[in-house]
Amino acid sequence: MRPFLDDIRYELRVLAKVPGFTLVVVATLALGIGVNVTLYSFVYTILLRPLPFRDSSRIAMIWTSMPELGFPQLLTSPPDYTDFVTAQKSFESVALFENHSFDVTGNGEPESIPGARISASLIPMLGVEPLAGRTMSAAEDQPDQHVVVLSYGLWQRRYGGDRGVLGKPIFLDRQPYVVIGVMPPSFVFPISGALGNSDPAEVWVPVGLSAPQIINRGAMYQFSILGKLKIGISLAQAQSEAKIIGEQIRKNYPARVLAALHNTSIGFDVVSYHDAVAGTMRMPLLVLQGAVALLLLIAFANTAHLLLVRSASRQREMAIRASLGAAWWQTARLILAEGIVLAFLSGAAGAGLALLSRHLLASLLPSSFPQTGVVEMNGPVMIFTLLLCVAASLVFGLISMRAPHRSNLQETLQQGGRTAGATRQRQRLHGLLVVAQCGIALMLLIGAGLLLRSFSRLLKTNAGFQSSHIIRATISLPLEAYSQPHQLRDFFQQVIQKTAAIPGVHLAGLSTDVPLESQEAEMVHDADGYHGKPDTLPSIVRSWVMGDYLKTLGIPVLSGRDFTPDDTQKSLPVALISQGLAQRLWPGDSALGKRFRVGPSVNLNVVGVVGDVKDSSLSSDAQPHVYTAYLQERDEILAVPTWKTVRTMNLVVHSNGDPSNLIKPIQGAIWNLDPQLAITNVGMLSEEIQQAVAPQKFNLFLLLTIAFLAVFLAMIGIYGVVSYTVTYRTQEVGVRMAMGATPRLILIMILRHGFVLAIVGIILGLGGAFALSRFMQSLLYGVTTTDALTFSAAPALLLLVALIACYVPARRAMSIEPNSALRSE
Repeated sequence: MRPFLDDIRYELRVLAKVPGFTLVVVATLALGIGVNVTLYSFVYTILLRPLPFRDSSRIAMIWTSMPELGFPQLLTSPPDYTDFVTAQKSFESVALFENHSFDVTGNGEPESIPGARISASLIPMLGVEPLAGRTMSAAEDQPDQHVVVLSYGLWQRRYGGDRGVLGKPIFLDRQPYVVIGVMPPSFVFPISGALGNSDPAEVWVPVGLSAPQIINRGAMYQFSILGKLKIGISLAQAQSEAKIIGEQIRKNYPARVLAALHNTSIGFDVVSYHDAVAGTMRMPLLVLQGAVALLLLIAFANTAHLLLVRSASRQREMAIRASLGAAWWQTARLILAEGIVLAFLSGAAGAGLALLSRHLLASLLPSSFPQTGVVEMNGPVMIFTLLLCVAASLVFGLISMRAPHRSNLQETLQQGGRTAGATRQRQRLHGLLVVAQCGIALMLLIGAGLLLRSFSRLLKTNAGFQSSHIIRATISLPLEAYSQPHQLRDFFQQVIQKTAAIPGVHLAGLSTDVPLESQEAEMVHDADGYHGKPDTLPSIVRSWVMGDYLKTLGIPVLSGRDFTPDDTQKSLPVALISQGLAQRLWPGDSALGKRFRVGPSVNLNVVGVVGDVKDSSLSSDAQPHVYTAYLQERDEILAVPTWKTVRTMNLVVHSNGDPSNLIKPIQGAIWNLDPQLAITNVGMLSEEIQQAVAPQKFNLFLLLTIAFLAVFLAMIGIYGVVSYTVTYRTQEVGVRMAMGATPRLILIMILRHGFVLAIVGIILGLGGAFALSRFMQSLLYGVTTTDALTFSAAPALLLLVALIACYVPARRAMSIEPNSALRSE
């Protein structure tokens, strides 16, 4: 090893004498390695790293499944949960949880915080000990047991990290909850990313299922189940058992409930919690990781080109060493040392770049990305970086290991001695590298182009509502202060009246949800004049509205009328339905005057048909939608204590001027009615659009950045090859010009050389893009993976880049003096 270390020190001195070459190589490689390490950090954190719980590989998420109704994965109801716990034998423990927001009052301004109602078995299952105090006991997992465990963040932010808060009450939804514990800073639960109930909580309270909840079949599908597999039991075994349990549970459903559910089969879908959290992000992250791997290949190709040029300049040095008796392996060892030095200098710079860029990338992550912990440069990420450096060392060592043989020492030692064959061989290798760069760059450019076209289509899609000049605020009324149905109606009516009276307010309305955030899914059970089979009646999204909600959002009434103040409990129950639902139930016929039934409601009479609205995302089709009048809802429905949907309303306000000027007056109007209410989601509705496209925007930003870097590196590669061509063909250019060749012909000759390489690379890149773009199908909206415009524009852009890269050295070739060129050799 000592001679090898001597070679390392020698190469460090040599590279220090050529700072331009060293800087370009290190910067190029550091860019490729840094981007790869940065994205791998996120891939590892989200897709590969185990969840931060004890024996996390054994933790599974269990969904109810009703595939015939279009719900392969559905949240669970309390009766199904209790039956499952009783019948199962695959899990050592099972727990129930659901997200639940709470208004925290006292010790500061009212604040709405995300929380979770959980079984007492959940935190012990996860294997996380509290930082202070304890977690809830089984005896406390009962109705009306008011104990709470705080998150570390809330404990620090609202209570100053005071341990004295343990054993004392805090007020959640105006009810006293005794603080029994504080969780450590690393504890995050639920983890965002899973289907439903995935908002990280700041407080945890007992779920405390009541007797009516446990016996009410066919309702309250709003809970999530986690189970911890017994040692030696696989997911497949648990899934087989869950299927049998589902068939048994179905027998417990009353006939009338099964009929309402169109006699669907009932089962359970068992998936590892890690996959449930990371599943939706797997494809986007793998596509991006593949893109940055291709970028690294371009960086390798650029560096290989530079090393080939450098090896040519060191031919004389190596020939002298060989003539003085150096063995071939000694020369090879020296060249390998150079590759190692360059690779590890680049790796160190790339790791530094990754440390800086991961914080930027983390700030750009959309909220829908799983938050499984802090993205850091941990052991696996550093090993990944080291492997990249070792791979670079081997590649560069093999490329540069072109030591002259003793048979051509004399020719090499001659001043300017070069053989045409060696030059042609080197040129072919340079050309292959440029072809590879162009092909890979085109693949990345086409991928970015497809995402760009998709994003453009997404922004232009008709969401069915207007968002400009709209303010949105969410109001949730606590059960303790608003226990009677008339209190809910009166308060919300006063909110509309007070808001509408604010100067600058044009229209105001309330709804239990807003577009792109609809949650309440129900089934249509009966419909007058429906000619299809009962089991083909569609599922719908339902909203309860008040005031001028539809007018405020610009949702058009296509036929019939809007709700009026006369639509109360004393009048005929009416509904507005979306155009899509009208066409599903009564194709070719007018929906006005028709009756249908949703859930336990009485028959609803259609008095209006409105435009379709995107309910969940811009990229999804609009679902059938039913709007009902909040003031018509029966008292027994509004009085359900566990149904927070009808206790939470979203205020939407259309402003005549700058909507931001109305935020404070609107908050003031609500607090004048109740100063203890926590008002959430206050802001512009246009921000909903931005949040809806955040994942696509993130993917587009990353892939566009990668494609830009790839094209930039490919341009440098083309420039380097053409420039090298001009250098070694200087004498040939001089001869041609001496024999009458015009500068224009010289320009065409040099440009043709670069263009041929670019075109060959483009042809190969098109083939690769056609093969690989199909993996992007799930990331696209309104664009096919073989979009003609993208597959035409990307090659044209790359050819333009190749023209720019070739033109500068070609201009230099035009200015060569024939006499000087003929004397250069």
